[in-house]
Amino acid sequence: MKIRIWISLIGASVMVALIAVSVQAHHSIPAFYDESRTVSVTGVVKSLKIMNPHSSLTLEVGPAGRPKDTWLGIMGSGSAMGRNGWTNDTIKAGTTITIEGNPARAEGARGMIVKTITTSEGREIKPGQID
Repeated sequence: MKIRIWISLIGASVMVALIAVSVQAHHSIPAFYDESRTVSVTGVVKSLKIMNPHSSLTLEVGPAGRPKDTWLGIMGSGSAMGRNGWTNDTIKAGTTITIEGNPARAEGARGMIVKTITTSEGREIKPGQID
């Protein structure tokens, strides 16, 4: 009987450890984004998607009449942003904004964890934390 209890406890401990590792792996922001740096990009919104597990914002960046770069801004979960009043229409496609945040570590990648959004009128919006 005692052996069964020990086996159950060991099995439960292994399961908890595996769950903890998988949750941590999902939230490995420092592995993909450089939290020691901040970049700022101004462009025209292509899309805003409030969704789980993380919301995203796509910008076209570049001078008029020239080829554009596409930047991806990652934000908080759709659930958290929805509780803060965000919808897919909070920032409409075609709007010029500036996003500021921690850039992607991959060389040449055009992406960031968004910390601040500033509209062309100067209004600053905080999208919330990454869950």
